[in-house]
Order: sequence, then C-alpha cells, then structure tokens
Amino acid sequence: MLTERYDIDFLRLHMLPHGEWTPFPPARDRESWERLLAEPLQAARRDELMREADQLLHQPCPQLPATLYMEYARTGNRSHYEGSYFRRRFHFSTLVLAEVLSHSGRYLDEIINYLRTICEEASWCIPAHAERLPNDVLPRPDRLSVDLFACETAAVLAEACFLLREELSAISPGLPHYVDAEIERRVLVPVETRNDFWWLNGGNNWTPWCCGNTLLAACYTLDDPERLAALTYKLEGAVDRFIAGYGDDGGCDEGPGYWAVAAGAMLNFLEVLHSRTRGAIDIYREPRIRNMGNYIVKAHLNGPWFLNFADASARVVPMRAISYRYGQRIGDAGMTNLALLSMREWQQDLIPLLRIIAGVVDDPRHVCVENLGYPFEWCEPLLASLPFSICLDFGHLWQRNSDWKAHLQHWLPRTRIMHLYGFDTTSRHYSLERAPMTLVREALHDIGNYTGVLTLETFGYDDTASSMKRLKECLGKEGLRG
Repeated sequence: MLTERYDIDFLRLHMLPHGEWTPFPPARDRESWERLLAEPLQAARRDELMREADQLLHQPCPQLPATLYMEYARTGNRSHYEGSYFRRRFHFSTLVLAEVLSHSGRYLDEIINYLRTICEEASWCIPAHAERLPNDVLPRPDRLSVDLFACETAAVLAEACFLLREELSAISPGLPHYVDAEIERRVLVPVETRNDFWWLNGGNNWTPWCCGNTLLAACYTLDDPERLAALTYKLEGAVDRFIAGYGDDGGCDEGPGYWAVAAGAMLNFLEVLHSRTRGAIDIYREPRIRNMGNYIVKAHLNGPWFLNFADASARVVPMRAISYRYGQRIGDAGMTNLALLSMREWQQDLIPLLRIIAGVVDDPRHVCVENLGYPFEWCEPLLASLPFSICLDFGHLWQRNSDWKAHLQHWLPRTRIMHLYGFDTTSRHYSLERAPMTLVREALHDIGNYTGVLTLETFGYDDTASSMKRLKECLGKEGLRG
C-alpha cells in the first residue's frame, strides 16, 4: 500500500529537507512557547513540571547495574531492571519538558547527566528482548539488539536534542553530535543494514511500534536525504506487511488490549510520514486503515469493558490521544467519543489538572461541568472535591432517555447554567418546538425558583425565534414567570 504509492523517488521529492522540518518549535523559539504559556492553564502546567523537575535535581539517576540486567537470565525477573530503566527515561523526559517550558537553564546540567548516562548503557534493549550467547547472562556485545524500547529510546533522545540543541551545544558543542552518533550506531544503522530483525516481517504490533520510533529518530537525526528516503522506504515495506496481515474488517487478532500499540502505533508511523511530507503521504481514506482504527469502537461493550480474546484483558483503557487523533483522521465520531469514554480512569489523572484550573480563575464556581454523552455519575468524585458549578443540559438528558428529574433534583443547588432545545435521535440542537410541550412545561415547573442562566441552545435565527415563542407559551400557560 505505502511502497506502491510512495516509492523512493516520491520520498526524495516530498520529504522536507532536514532543516525545514519543525514538528515542534525548538526551545529557543520563545515567541511560540510564550504564546502557549500566556494561557494560565499552560503556565500552571509549566509550574507543576518545574516542581517535579526541581525534586529530580536532588535525586540520583536510577541505576542499571549489570547484576540487575543479569536477573532475567538467572531468575526470570524482568521487573527490577525495567522499573529503573523506565524511571530513568521518565525522569529525563520530565527534565527536558521543564527546561523547554521554562528556558531557565537550571535543568540543563542534569539533562546532560541523563543524556550521557543513557548513551553509556550497555544496551538500550531490555533483558527480556535481548539476544544473548549461550550460557551468557548479558546481551551480546557483537550484535546490537533493536527492540521496542531501543527504538523508543532513540526517538526520545532525538526529540530532546531537537528541542534543546542550541542550549546543549552552548555547554558542550560535541554533545548533540555524540547523541546523534549513538542513535545511529544503536538503532538506525542496524535497521538500515540488517534484515534479520523479526519485526521487519510485519507479524505483530512490534512492527509499527519499532518502525514509528525509528522513523521519528531518523527524521530528527539524519541530514542525508538519500539515506532518509531509503530507510523510510524500508520501513514502509515493513508496515505494509503489517497492514497486509489484517483482514478487511480491521480486526486486531492480538485483542483490544493491544490495539493502541498495534493500529495505534501504525497511526504514529503514518503521522510522522504525513508531517515530514506536509500531508503528501495520506492513506487514511483507505477502508482497511479506517477499519483498523474503528475496530476498537466495534470491540467496545460498555464502560471500560471490551470483547476480549487472545491474551487481552476485558478491561481496557485505550490511549486517549491515539483514539482521538485516529478518529479525527478518518472522520469517525465513535473513535473521538471513545477517547472521552476512556477517561474512565480519569479521576486520578484529572483532579490535579482541575485543581490547577480552580487556582487560576477568579472564582471556581464560575467553571461549570456539563452533562454530555457520558454517564454523569463519573463526575461525582471530582465535584465532591472541587467547588465547580453545574451546567445542566436538558436536551442531552432527554435525548438519552435519562432520569432527568433525578438529575435535576440532585444537581439543582449547584446549577449555574441550563440549556434548553429541541431534539431527535441525532446530536443536533433544534428549535424547542421539537421537544414535547408537556416535557418543557414540566421541566420549567420543576426548576422552581432557579435564578441562574437559562439558555436556548439553538444555532440559527429561525430556531431561536420559534424556541422563544414556545418558551413564552409554556411559561404563560404555567404562570411561572411574567
């Protein structure tokens, strides 16, 4: 699919030159970053990241001694090594983001410590994936293993150097070149020159995961258009084989728990291609690509539950950003809605962010939480700990056949805004004439002495005018208002 349409000549012609591709503004582009930080919420996020990074300045880098690596071969334990391995990368990413957002210089030395430490690791491949000689508890020194996380490490380091290249070079002009060389030596050159990595055959989710991160690292690192085109074409072939392994229905035979790192990882690969070619590479309209995306919607049963098989759990939380972006690309509202639904575990993630919002507005009661297409009881743990108000949308309650009377009785004391409009089975907002008159009169009666804002949420003059007429009829008949 990809190699047939986008061959090496196409890639040479359409892939942007190295210096012209800027997927994000580098840290030195303060105008772009300050424009983002002018929003109070983004400034608060920067401050939170800086607090986390400040704590890391006083902590040692997680250690990865050889004895920890050897545990897997000796006992089968992989969690001890992997715990320190992933913490090391998470800490590094936190420091990089704090420096990019603050541009203070205070985190650069520690970022350099982490860059050198990661580049000095014996292998970027975790023990469970590494190739070893017989009876050897350490990775082979003569053949580099390139696995999921070696590719991911290459991408993370390459992006960090892209964002902070000027700042790092001011301290050590040779450091970014050293990191580039390690990325090439450990990942790019092996993938360019060898065909024995089994994931190049397209057999499972390793293919798009490794290909996406390898391509991202190459796009940041390689300044040779011929070399980049050749490597990209090779990776396209691997992803083509991955796509060909799917049926026309797009079903993921590894189960819904793997979707985000299978079709979702393929999305990351396609997004890098799309970005580097300014949209010239685009296969999102292909039926199989579409079906590979919305498979996750078809496999969804209810709440956090999915139709599970293979070794996938029945309880899945799809990656929200992947589901949402995939849905945008293929024009599938079900996928974007699923991204919101996947916030089933949202309380722990969202409460700190909502507290930030509460802290930057003049009065948190002016922030309203609206009932939409999700079960509103999900919001109760948040609203129990935050002083936000309620936006009560009658249309959504009526459209979903919810117990609107119980919802109104429970939330009326905290309701600041109400929405009224007519409805049908779609999500459009129609004139109030489309709502049963008895239902509207009953709602107006039940709100009693409500003194907040009541809006007619219609989107056009005719619908608004006819809604006003219906509202006056209802109010006049009940005698609720003058």
